[in-house]
Amino acid sequence: MRWFAAVLAAVVLSGCASLMSDLTDKFPVSSDSVIRLKGDFTQSEVRQQLVEYSGNLYAISNDGVISVFNVGTGQVTAQQRVASVSVGLTQADGLGLFAATNGDLIALSLDDLSVRWRHKTQNFVHTLPTKTSNRVYVLTDSNRLLALEAATGQLAWTAKANTQEIQTLGGARPAAVAGGVLVGMSDGSVTGFSEPSGEFKWQSNVGDASALGLESNVVDIDRELAVVGRRVIAASKANIVAAIDGRTGETIWKLNRAVRAGLIAMGEQVMLVDDANNVIALSSVNGQVLWSQKLGLRVNQMQRSNNSLLLVGQRDIAVLSGTNGQTLLQKSFDAAIRAALITQSADAVYVLTEMGQLIRVPLS
Repeated sequence: MRWFAAVLAAVVLSGCASLMSDLTDKFPVSSDSVIRLKGDFTQSEVRQQLVEYSGNLYAISNDGVISVFNVGTGQVTAQQRVASVSVGLTQADGLGLFAATNGDLIALSLDDLSVRWRHKTQNFVHTLPTKTSNRVYVLTDSNRLLALEAATGQLAWTAKANTQEIQTLGGARPAAVAGGVLVGMSDGSVTGFSEPSGEFKWQSNVGDASALGLESNVVDIDRELAVVGRRVIAASKANIVAAIDGRTGETIWKLNRAVRAGLIAMGEQVMLVDDANNVIALSSVNGQVLWSQKLGLRVNQMQRSNNSLLLVGQRDIAVLSGTNGQTLLQKSFDAAIRAALITQSADAVYVLTEMGQLIRVPLS
């Protein structure tokens, strides 16, 4: 209970209760590792609602309330309402990025929650943006790739990611590799563009299952691309996993494998969860299975920290060793999970429920 007492004392002495009175409930006494946040977390459409930066955890609700939580003291240090969220929050180099329901892409300073810039995309955004050293890349639902200046949000270039009039329903965010930007599309293709200019470089039809003797009308690339050196691994809803050369678009290997969660690069391995809830480590070199672990939960999300894998179900989490798949933790919760995050130091998991509870689960 010492953690809870320190949190309660800090809030009372610093007067933060008045700052948060319209946004945050009082800390519940039922657990010393639970904080209740204000905001709407009941909808499941928003994908990523927790990020970690500089010793703080940032939670964003569906209706756009950002809460800053100090992982050392357990104190909510700041809250701010911005705009209703369509995708979720991601961060790079202290710049928080999220897409609003009105189509705006918004960049925040995570140091003080000030808005750095807003860019009107003219379309809805259903994929998380990607930041490189000086650019932010985002894919709109009209299959248009936008390259924005990271410092100002001004448009550097735009490119049509395919020629078909298909609207993407969300999935793979753009990936940066070897001077290029890659996007996975709703037509089953992965397309490469030059990072400086947006010039078209190549297109690879990952969703084409005919070479494996399969037929499918649903071919979306709906998982994030895993980048291992020059190799880019993509998964299609046609139950295809393929590795392509990020420089040329040539296929390195292709196999029949349904992917429920993942893909995540870990060293030379690529981690995924298949439809039977097996956690599988594939060799990025040749696609061979290195190890497989059967789980007793239906996995919806997957992420990594160092050599640990976090798997998130509807009301359960599990943490596995990325080396051999050994289960390090498995825990169930009373409420549905909206987001979860394993800390960069891999010493705790934070779980955000539909009730607005932020729960800390220690791993050590």
